[in-house]
Amino acid sequence: MTADATEAWGKPVSYLKSVPSPDDGAAASKLMWCRVALADGTFGYVRSDYLRDTGTKNAAGLPVYAGTEDGVNIRPAPSTDASSVPLGKLNAGDLVTVIGQVKESNAYSWQRGPLDAAALQSKLSAYGLSGPLATLEVSQRGPSGRVTELKANGQPLSLPNPDTIRTALGGLPSTRFEIEQTGRYTIVGADGATRELPDAGGPLYALGAGSSGPAPLGDNMVAMSADGQVRVLTKKPQYVMTGTGYGHGVGMSQWGARGYAELGYDYRKILQTYYSGVSIVKDGS
Repeated sequence: MTADATEAWGKPVSYLKSVPSPDDGAAASKLMWCRVALADGTFGYVRSDYLRDTGTKNAAGLPVYAGTEDGVNIRPAPSTDASSVPLGKLNAGDLVTVIGQVKESNAYSWQRGPLDAAALQSKLSAYGLSGPLATLEVSQRGPSGRVTELKANGQPLSLPNPDTIRTALGGLPSTRFEIEQTGRYTIVGADGATRELPDAGGPLYALGAGSSGPAPLGDNMVAMSADGQVRVLTKKPQYVMTGTGYGHGVGMSQWGARGYAELGYDYRKILQTYYSGVSIVKDGS
């Protein structure tokens, strides 16, 4: 979906409405990346063509893969761009547990982070955040699903227009995204009691199947939901932004125009699709 003008600039423009756009061609040729857990507790991403399925699973039922080449980079995000500094190397035969798969970040779908709370705090202080960053949430969206308001510590950030959100969060490709806060989660006990983390109530202990005793819950652990979804847990709050789109999103999309052309649209129909209610006339001069 393209953006309504209000989603980028905070004010309407009659011919710039949110409309469907076949932008997914940007992702068509991209490979899948596996999110992996290494034996030393490191979490990162490895491109799928550098891994093979061993056919075995760990105690939690997650698949175990092996590296196929030496010196393969393990990255913090599914991307090879300059900001994705490798976390380490994977060699042929090294075993990893796969906890998920995503497409390589591209102009259609992307991921940024993890970003530490302290790093985000320094950026958001220019937009009204005071004190340490404890929570960051999407509090309002526009017609296309793009974020038009963010709350930090429960208070809306002061932004000149919605598109400034991209700058405030360190240069996101677009404002159509979700936020995952890895350091915040809820533990539900057998008696229905809940505990929000992080908190000041002392350490939390986890007891694994076949373990000799409880161990303190810390970094390098994952939680699995009843439907098999896995989430990485961290001691300190970190934020991962996952979204779609590239740019402010208003008007004609380059990838979308290509997609419509491949569907047989001519230039007139493409323009009239992206610019609502306009007429195309020949200049008489």
